[in-house]
Amino acid sequence: MSVWPGYYSGLANGSATGKMYARLNCPRSVVRLPTDPLFYSDVELTNIVAGSRYWIALASDPDTVLASGTAASTTVTESGIPVYTNPQLLLVRVRKSSASTKYFPLTVYGYQDRDGASIYISQVADGIATT
Repeated sequence: MSVWPGYYSGLANGSATGKMYARLNCPRSVVRLPTDPLFYSDVELTNIVAGSRYWIALASDPDTVLASGTAASTTVTESGIPVYTNPQLLLVRVRKSSASTKYFPLTVYGYQDRDGASIYISQVADGIATT
């Protein structure tokens, strides 16, 4: 799409960053789209019970799931989580209900910034549930 004679504005090589080119195909400027993350950082969940399922999403939009999985140990590190605002509020849900000791579902929030996020998980055993 031509903005001015001799200039082209559009997506470069299918990337999510809009670029404007001059006549000789040299980048004129780079524009961050609203859907592009500001940066990426790590999220660490500490004190999680091994075998628990976890789910990490944006607190402002829980449909945007950033990571999920099963904890192999008491510390889980998810690398390369996109950050769209600085700081970014995360919603974390944790559940363990598949072993002899079951735990109540847990919902916690944490802030993620350029240095990442370290979220302490404090699961409580469910003394009533049995196998």
